[in-house]
Amino acid sequence: MFHEKGVRALRERQDPKRRQARKAFARETVSTAFVLDLALSALDVRQDGDETVGYRLRGRTSGNEDALIAYVVKEKGEYRIAGDDTSPQELALRALRLAEKNELAAAKQWLDWARDHVAAGYDEDPLQSEPFATLWTRGRDASAEEIRLAAATLLPENKASSAIALPILTEARATASPEIQTAIDQALLTAYGILENWTALLSTAEGLEQRYPASSRAFGEMSFALRKLNREDEVRTRALARLDRLRDDATALRALGQVSIDRRNYEEAVRYYDRLLALAQATSYDYNLYSWTTLFVETELSKAMEHALHAAALAPDNYAILNTLAVVYAEQGKSSEARETLLKSLEQKENDSLQGADWYVVGRIAENYGILDAAAEAYKHIEKQDVPGSTWELAQKRLTGLKR
Repeated sequence: MFHEKGVRALRERQDPKRRQARKAFARETVSTAFVLDLALSALDVRQDGDETVGYRLRGRTSGNEDALIAYVVKEKGEYRIAGDDTSPQELALRALRLAEKNELAAAKQWLDWARDHVAAGYDEDPLQSEPFATLWTRGRDASAEEIRLAAATLLPENKASSAIALPILTEARATASPEIQTAIDQALLTAYGILENWTALLSTAEGLEQRYPASSRAFGEMSFALRKLNREDEVRTRALARLDRLRDDATALRALGQVSIDRRNYEEAVRYYDRLLALAQATSYDYNLYSWTTLFVETELSKAMEHALHAAALAPDNYAILNTLAVVYAEQGKSSEARETLLKSLEQKENDSLQGADWYVVGRIAENYGILDAAAEAYKHIEKQDVPGSTWELAQKRLTGLKR
């Protein structure tokens, strides 16, 4: 049972920024008055687990079966939050620690709870599935090694957790069956990417592509690793070969578009993205990238507006997408709409400080109003990032024009 501060923090988790509230609350210990306070709140709370294993608390409201889920443990005489439904990785880490102490029953319970928050996967691409779902079913009997492996496939979320998972995954892979090796390799893709081990990421992705030649994830991870290793020519060659084999493949078109951007061949990139948007698999990210790339060629701005609006309709709470829409508005002289969209985009950020992309919108609006000194000052706030397709590159073009 939690005190009033804890109840407030848990209720805040229903907000889009609930993860921030959870992290803040996780640093708090909670008094034994928690259950009483929670029961007297607007939530109907169900509880399972026990003092030895820990508790799962599921709060219901009239309109939501599971308005919030929190996991609680008792340590040093006090209760604290050990995780929630937004981060099954925390539950897996606890299971791993319990398995290392040979507390297998408790470890299995925490993995069962984690499994409730992990979807099985996707039909079209087997490598888009969750490897944890392959290795763990609720209520299964398992050895300490099997528990450790299942937990490790779920762990990679940041560099620290990926570093914990990596030796467990690589050791288990050496003696695993082909099916289990595939699940391990899926987790390794995530871990190597987070740890920026591009050579290992490439090797793992290539092995998976040999087994699953139609997999979008295997090809996408392989292409990403090759680009990080400055081997763009290979990406282009492999993407074109994939297009010959899989007509109008979205993943290949994305790779070709990105390589074109890497080479600052923006006209070619727009053509690839135009083909991509004709496909049913096009995502909000694809629509957004088309619109952003047109800013570097200053053509097709009417289509850029159409696609930027479509991207924002698909992902109305995405900061990057709203920023692109604001830029496109400003490019077309629609300063009022640009300003309103900029404000909406800022609402999606964790802090109110302006980043380079925000300053660019400010600069373009200032230019539209003829306040050129203010525009130049805004562009100078953008940190140098001399990479293809960057906001800084756009700002340098604007500054060059202002000096004429």
